[in-house]
Amino acid sequence: MKSITVEGKTVNEAIQSALLQLGVTENEVDIEVLQEENAGFFGIGSKDAKVKVSLLESAETIEAEELSYEDLDLEVEDVEVEEDDEDVEFSESEEDERSFEERIDLAAKAIEDFLNEVLDNFDLDGDNKVTVEVQENKISAEITGDDCGILIGRKGVTLRAIQYIASLVANKTAKTKVRFVLDIGRYKARHKENVAELAKRTAERAISTGQAFELTPMSAADRRVVHSALNDFPGIITYSEGEEPRRYVVIDLEYVDEDNSEFDEAEEVIND
Repeated sequence: MKSITVEGKTVNEAIQSALLQLGVTENEVDIEVLQEENAGFFGIGSKDAKVKVSLLESAETIEAEELSYEDLDLEVEDVEVEEDDEDVEFSESEEDERSFEERIDLAAKAIEDFLNEVLDNFDLDGDNKVTVEVQENKISAEITGDDCGILIGRKGVTLRAIQYIASLVANKTAKTKVRFVLDIGRYKARHKENVAELAKRTAERAISTGQAFELTPMSAADRRVVHSALNDFPGIITYSEGEEPRRYVVIDLEYVDEDNSEFDEAEEVIND
């Protein structure tokens, strides 16, 4: 059983930090509190909380239990997808006189059909539902239900794979590059909430101790969540340091000079 030991200002902070490191939710782990936090006497003898978080067997083996996409028997044509932000180029025979909005609507329907076929092929227990929305030419889809774990996979690897294939379907249907995002069982939403909450607690700790704190290395998306969560946090600035893939966020105090003009380092996050 894989386990990690993590310290934090409080038991809850230590638990949330461990969940972020493991990339799982609380119902996928066993939590053992090794040491409760202790404020000490006037700060003397204070101790951080310490927890041991272990992956449950179901979480450890979920990756091995995932079906291969070859096993899904889905009729998805191979499509070359551009990795940059340039428009996807199609041959003249694939030109479509329909409006962009019409093609986006067709792509949304194709995504919905594809995701429902994924659910059918995985033969999941419980009642699962696919919801697809189009807003400002961006397609958002969500799968909800009681048995979404296998669709999420270890650290969201299966979710990302399903999103990738769904993007291929959308691009082929719309004959253009489509902006598409998928969430399953609120995995991405919960992850963002956890990252934002960790950022705010760390900022509070920076204020109370007068010290800057470095978060563990994060993806660019998670770093943006931290910057956004603390953008208006009084007395705090955030900036990123290090090189990928070990780039991390520093949560620092916002210093004021003698003329009470703030040193603003927030610009450093623009190219994060």
